[in-house]
Amino acid sequence: MNYIRLITLLSLSAVSYADEADLKHQFVCIGNYKNVLVYVDQFTPENSWSINIPKGSREIQQISPEVLLVSHGTGAAEYRLSDGKKLDWEVTGYKGIQSARRLTNGNTLLLSSSGSVITLDRDGKELSKVQIKYKKLDLRLLRVAKNNNWIIGAKKPRAILEVNPEGEIIKQIKIPGKGYTVKELPNGNYLSSTGDECKVIEVKADGTTVRFVGGKQEHPELNLDFNSGWQHLENQNIIMTNWLGHNKHDTGPHLLEFNKENELVWKWGDHEAAKQVTNLLVLK
Repeated sequence: MNYIRLITLLSLSAVSYADEADLKHQFVCIGNYKNVLVYVDQFTPENSWSINIPKGSREIQQISPEVLLVSHGTGAAEYRLSDGKKLDWEVTGYKGIQSARRLTNGNTLLLSSSGSVITLDRDGKELSKVQIKYKKLDLRLLRVAKNNNWIIGAKKPRAILEVNPEGEIIKQIKIPGKGYTVKELPNGNYLSSTGDECKVIEVKADGTTVRFVGGKQEHPELNLDFNSGWQHLENQNIIMTNWLGHNKHDTGPHLLEFNKENELVWKWGDHEAAKQVTNLLVLK
């Protein structure tokens, strides 16, 4: 494994835009231009690291205090949080994998862009494969709903999809942009990415937008371009990616945190560490 320790890269005081009330975070993000997984510890910068990962990585899940599960274009692999070392669990051989989710029973779900949902056992052996029943899909990340259906962010159709384990779409909620990350809220609404609008929106089941954070028109000074991944924090703030893949390298911050009033409270950008950031996992 091509492993790179980046203490000097992530000394952060010069590159992390740490001017919003000195708020700090500890997080992992995927740079999908350089194909790197970057760990940033703004509390203890010398612990930060970066490693090379396979192409097509889009999702990060913390599956134990010390282990991360990261999707790859051909499957997924586990990495050690403390130093980025790749661990023994790895699955390859698939195509177009967008999402990898470890379940509470130890199985793993993989989702392809074309709508295949693959279930793997604890050892990575394939147990089943279900094809979502819809033509010309282009899907991104998958979550398991409270009713055990799958909630999926879709680029095509531009929607939030709820899919049962038989692959039938039982709910399709239109959104004003390309879907990526979706979260089901306790009140029955959803939070979703919107791609080129560079917003994270809360929508009802009928597609009505309740609120949003981000937005190019609302924050013209931030050079927002495209939102893919984001995380809803315990304090209800949202940290969202500003994916700079449309020939926009070096033009704006990679990550931005907004409160419920859509006020910017923190941002981070390191264009040596990553050219474009597609997703993140906030640890602290």
